[in-house]
Amino acid sequence: MKRPNPTFLKQASSIRSGRRLRTLIILISVAVIAFIAVFISSVASMQDIYRKAFPDLVGAATSSTEPVTAYTRPTRETTTETTTSETTTETTPLGPIVHTGPDPSDSDASTTPTSATTQNNAPDPVPSSPDVVFADNKGYVKVSYGQRALLLESMKSSVDKYITDHPDLRISFRYENLKHNETLGINDIEPIVPAGSITMPVATFACQKIAARTLSPSGEYTYDGKGSSNTSYIAANYSAGKKFYTQTLLNYAVIYNDNVALTRIIEVLGGIDQVAATLGEDAIVKYGDVCYYTDYDKKEYQGKYRTCATDMSTYARKLYFGYINDTAVYKTLINDLYASKVTSPIGQAFGEEAQVFHSYGINEDHGAHIDVAIVNYKEPVTVTIYVEGKDDAQANEAIKTMAGYVKEFLDKCY
Repeated sequence: MKRPNPTFLKQASSIRSGRRLRTLIILISVAVIAFIAVFISSVASMQDIYRKAFPDLVGAATSSTEPVTAYTRPTRETTTETTTSETTTETTPLGPIVHTGPDPSDSDASTTPTSATTQNNAPDPVPSSPDVVFADNKGYVKVSYGQRALLLESMKSSVDKYITDHPDLRISFRYENLKHNETLGINDIEPIVPAGSITMPVATFACQKIAARTLSPSGEYTYDGKGSSNTSYIAANYSAGKKFYTQTLLNYAVIYNDNVALTRIIEVLGGIDQVAATLGEDAIVKYGDVCYYTDYDKKEYQGKYRTCATDMSTYARKLYFGYINDTAVYKTLINDLYASKVTSPIGQAFGEEAQVFHSYGINEDHGAHIDVAIVNYKEPVTVTIYVEGKDDAQANEAIKTMAGYVKEFLDKCY
């Protein structure tokens, strides 16, 4: 028997395997196609059901005809409520803020300095107030010395009655005539809190030091950023790093009653103890000594840095005659006192006819209000009125009223 050809057998086996593989592939393809057809049919059926059940929602995500805009960060709507109150202690606004920074409530605000958040730290030119000279009053006295004495006594009675009628206030009053040397004092040696009015004698001391060349008006001070915008023009308008000349500080202390400027002036004059020693010379109430007194609220107090109405009047009188005898030394200070931006109740009482060179002080913690002024009216006088009380408006109205008694007295003399 003849044996089969091996080559033929291999070919037959290969053909058989190929047929099986093709058959398997065909069957799998048919199954996949059938599955896809069933799936598509099922989805289409469900879509018809969904469209019938929710006709408003099908295609809603893409059916809008409005264009897509860029994302805008939502902003919080805020309402700023502004309240105003009338008070006779209102001062001239401090002016625009020179330095502004990012809003701390805005987490996205950049802290990188820009042209809007930087300042020129070099000292600005020294500001100057307009020149002023004491007007020459040429009125004629129409009363005798005896009549004048009676009028002075009448003024005293008016002040006494006002004090009696206002037991809730603690009042000190001092009047000095710089032409006739007459004086009137009521509670005028009682300790008082001078607050910002102490600027007048401090600035006078500084003028003397500048004239003696022991204090340079061009000395520089770098602001450290401290202080309240309520009591300082510098704090309200500048940031830390700004430089100021000493003469500029003197101007701000007098013009704006600037606490930051006054504090620095006291430092360059040798510190508070040195200034207190200077002011305490020949004073009734030594500025640097501890004194004891009862305040307007009938509470016992003790403390340093107090003065009295007579001492403040003495400082004003010395400045007046200092200017008369050595105008160059005190001219800048006199100009600044006259140009003060702080409202003067004494000035309000005398009106525009008078020249008023004043320094006003207020200490809210002690309820202290004081206006000390050189008044060039029909005669040159000094008027120092101190009122301690809870209400600013009431205190300043009291100062204005009592200053009005002085004006009335002078009017009756001429």
